[in-house]
Amino acid sequence: MSGPRAKFWSAALSLLVLGAAGGLVLVQAMREPLSHDEHQFIASGWLLGAQGLLPYRDFPFHHLPNLALVYAVLGRISPAVLLNARLLSAAFGLGTAVLIFAYARRELRDLGFWPGWCVAVAAAASLVLSPLFQYTNGRAWNHALPTLLTLAALWVQLAARRSDRPMSWLASGSLLGIAAGARASTLTAILPFALFALGVDRPPGERPARRSLGYFLAGTLAGLAPAVVLAGFAPRHFVYGNLIYPLQNAQYRQLLLHEDAMNLPAKLAYFVDQVLLDPPHLLLAAAGLWLIWKTLLRPGGAGGRCSPEIWLSLGTAAALWVGALIPTPSWYQYFYAPLPFGILALVSLLCRTAPGPRPMLAAAVIFTVALVALRAEIIGQLGLLARPADWLPIRVHRLGVAVAEEVSAGPVLALAPIVPLEGGLKIYPEFATGSLTWRVSPSMAAGPRRVYGVVSPEDLPAYLEAEPPAAVLVGFEIDNEGFSLDDPGGLEIPLEAYAREHGYQRTSLECPVCAGKMLKVWERIPEGEPAG
Repeated sequence: MSGPRAKFWSAALSLLVLGAAGGLVLVQAMREPLSHDEHQFIASGWLLGAQGLLPYRDFPFHHLPNLALVYAVLGRISPAVLLNARLLSAAFGLGTAVLIFAYARRELRDLGFWPGWCVAVAAAASLVLSPLFQYTNGRAWNHALPTLLTLAALWVQLAARRSDRPMSWLASGSLLGIAAGARASTLTAILPFALFALGVDRPPGERPARRSLGYFLAGTLAGLAPAVVLAGFAPRHFVYGNLIYPLQNAQYRQLLLHEDAMNLPAKLAYFVDQVLLDPPHLLLAAAGLWLIWKTLLRPGGAGGRCSPEIWLSLGTAAALWVGALIPTPSWYQYFYAPLPFGILALVSLLCRTAPGPRPMLAAAVIFTVALVALRAEIIGQLGLLARPADWLPIRVHRLGVAVAEEVSAGPVLALAPIVPLEGGLKIYPEFATGSLTWRVSPSMAAGPRRVYGVVSPEDLPAYLEAEPPAAVLVGFEIDNEGFSLDDPGGLEIPLEAYAREHGYQRTSLECPVCAGKMLKVWERIPEGEPAG
């Protein structure tokens, strides 16, 4: 198929496939349960955008800041802060799928219309139907944005390799720097990109001038500029959020006798058990191993003559996989970042196998059908898109509005700051990270707590003395770990103790996002008003 007819079918079918991908991405973002990891990103963005408070200097923050800067702008669009953030996360995930689809279409354009198009569909489906993708892109945290930007940086880096234009190297570095400024583990991808800029995969006589590396690194530093600036305002607080707190969190997990992914052997075992052995991932890994053997390892294969696309995508996937192993513990969602680059590497390897169009077409169709069969339950949930009232962000917004109707003016003390923000209520900056800083605070001495702006249960009465809360909202941490092994669900006990000791009146509130549990709203009784 060629000419105008081919272009028409290509555009129509591509829009159909990407529309289906968009539906799958959106439905997952609208159904995933609220994670306590989402609070710090949304609350930090709100504090920055609405009150002008800076991460690190004015409140604790445990990541690099670029996503909080995005959310600071996003918060001005509508009062539904979680819906805004999850829609944006879905857009980032869809953008990643679009880039993979477009990459495969470009790489396989000489194969013929239907084989190339079906392989592109298989590549996009490998991402969108992956359990890793579905779990990670459904939430408002710092995984979808840096992955999309790193993938865009790879595209630009490959273009820079072909043209050797300084601005292309600079743009590639800037995109990667912005990505790393949203999630620190992305910093590991700088190494394969820098080696690629130096042309280490080329013979010495064909390598580009070293200025390409200089432009790339300059762009990377430019992308990291927000983190550098904010670190300059409060260097000790920056070090606490990005270096000291992760160590405290690992110690907290050890205190709870947490064993999964706590050291390198356990992390590797966790990756194999929780990620690799999931059937869709196992199918993708099997295809990858077969292609690597056929293209790189088999006698007579391509070997060292592999394309730049193969080396950069494989190198980036490996670097990001190492980055996923660095934090302790290594959680499931950390292993999402390498996935798109592994898929790109498989597409590039497929180009090197040079099969005929018919075998390629048959393999792509069989692979896609197998993926769809394995993930049929996700496809069956698309009906949720027709019921916006059932979307989780909408339900969280309704909960926030209901809390606001119960509460008089003033800040709300809660370990789930998204909820009061959804109702247009104020929160305490020191509690922007929700339960994360709070749960490690008892292990800190009083001096460091004062330095880093950390509030512990011991400090709570004195901290709230200057501006008592209008209400204390509890009930979100009932099923989570407490301060110690024998204290499950105990993180909110000090909040309730404060409310009781200061004469707050308790009411119960139905929670549409808490699996049938009721929330407790402790309201401050205005002076002169009798207790109800």
